[in-house]
Amino acid sequence: MKSSFLGTPLFIFVCADTTRMAEGQGKELWIQDLSAISENILLAAYAMGLGACWTTIYPIQKKVNGISRTLNLPGNLIPLNDIIIGYPDEPEQPKDKWDTKKITYGIPN
Repeated sequence: MKSSFLGTPLFIFVCADTTRMAEGQGKELWIQDLSAISENILLAAYAMGLGACWTTIYPIQKKVNGISRTLNLPGNLIPLNDIIIGYPDEPEQPKDKWDTKKITYGIPN
């Protein structure tokens, strides 16, 4: 993708709606829910031949406040991340990050 975000065709801001959150212990599950949604967006973009990148917003309060203000989000929305989607300059091959030294079998002593 281009090194500048200015020419990026699409930004998706993934936000939680606090009026729809579970009560009690499940209240913080929104982070996992929106993370799964975000991963699916990234996979769909890749399948379409697009480039995509997840940029963290939450829990960094300065970023949350800045994005909320910039997008004029209502107080019930919390931005978790934004996903930048565009056209790659050239197709990238997936990195081979397989490392058998990082695998643990059983419970370590």
